[in-house]
Amino acid sequence: MAQKLIQGQKTVYNAMAKISGYAMLCAAVFACINVICRYIFNHSFNWAEEICTYVVVLCVFITFAWLETEDQQLCIDIVTSSVKNKKTLLVLYILRGIVTLVIISILIYFGWSSMLTAQKLGTATYVLKIPRYIMYAIVLVGYVCVWLGWLSVLLLNKGRKF
Repeated sequence: MAQKLIQGQKTVYNAMAKISGYAMLCAAVFACINVICRYIFNHSFNWAEEICTYVVVLCVFITFAWLETEDQQLCIDIVTSSVKNKKTLLVLYILRGIVTLVIISILIYFGWSSMLTAQKLGTATYVLKIPRYIMYAIVLVGYVCVWLGWLSVLLLNKGRKF
């Protein structure tokens, strides 16, 4: 049962990473089209610049959980690179997971608060007028996925990496 849940999480996170990759490809195409139109036709599209900016930022948060579960997230290995004992490495990995859970819990709390505030104020993006709470919700989903991923590692996978 636990392995099915972990495998399901990995499938979802892999799908999120693929979606992020395709979104980045679209952003790159929009940016190229905008550059060509600006310098050849003396006309640029404001919406293309806004889309590219938001897509790049949101893709960071969408792929956050995938990077964590694949252990590809940026981390400082100064301690773990010098330790050779597997049990000590497991303890350090579990400590890293606990610290990450605490930090992500704080980010989820403030992300939720920011999302609700943006929704109450009715703020929107500048050009496309997309409600900002939608952007904050995407970030929040990324944080929740990281939180669930580490919770699975610690509780279901007994501290071992996926």
